[in-house]
Formats: sequence, structure tokens, C-alpha cells
Amino acid sequence: MNHFLSKLKKGASRAADKAQQAIEVTKITAQIHSKRKQLDQNLYQIGLEVYEAYKAADLSKAEKTVRMYSKENQSLELQIRQLEDQIRLLKHEKQCACGQSVKEETRFCPNCGARLEASEHYLPQIKRTPLPYVPDRPENKSESIRQDVTPRKEPPK
Repeated sequence: MNHFLSKLKKGASRAADKAQQAIEVTKITAQIHSKRKQLDQNLYQIGLEVYEAYKAADLSKAEKTVRMYSKENQSLELQIRQLEDQIRLLKHEKQCACGQSVKEETRFCPNCGARLEASEHYLPQIKRTPLPYVPDRPENKSESIRQDVTPRKEPPK
């Protein structure tokens, strides 16, 4: 019964973690959408300014406005890339040079076949088996052990 409850708790904990991850990804996706919408509006404004300057037969009139919107668009593009990186981090993914997002532990891109470097965030889990307890090992001897007490045969758990 106790084993069943512990499995149930683990499952509920994993479900809560996944739900929290989904909420975070949704929030970031909404931010990306908002920034892309602003980017599109800026491109539209650039087009209007250039067209109006073209009609006036003086494209230099649009230069100041085009520069302003272009700088803002560069900033928006950088912010979008950073938000996309946050999503990949939350999903435990990395991005190939071809643009494909893959799981952190993936070694080769399924899209282009390129070899992928190990991610900074993914470190494979190595199972470490503890060495058996041997009372005569120097690291197991201690000066503070009383002489009248015999050492244990097994390590404490």
C-alpha cells in the first residue's frame, strides 16, 4: 500500500511539473506572438513611409523613419530569439544550425544529420556504484574510533 502511495505521489508530482512547464511555455509563446505582431506592424509602417516618400519623388524623406523602425525590429528579433531559447531550455531542447529543435541528449540532427555538441544544460546521468565497505581501508579508519568497539561489517545506510 505504501509503495502504491509513493508511486501515486511521484506521478502527481511529475504531472504538476509538466503542467507548470506547459503554463510557462504558453506565457512565453504569447510574448513571442506579441513581439512578432509588433514586428509586422513596424514593417507595415516602413512600407507606408517608403511609399509616401516614393510618391513625393524623394525617398530620403523616409530614411529617418525607416532607420527608427529597423532598429526597433532588430531589438524585437533579438528578444524573440531569447524567448525561443527560454522555451527550448524549459523543454530540455537545443537547436541545430539548420533550425531544427531537438532533445538535449540528441547527438545527431534528425533533419540534416549534423553532429550536435553536448548541451551545457544536459549532462548524462551516470550511475555510481558505491565501493563495498572494507573495514581495513585507510579511508574507513578513523582516529576517533574507540578501541573497545569493533568496526561494523556493513556501512550505515
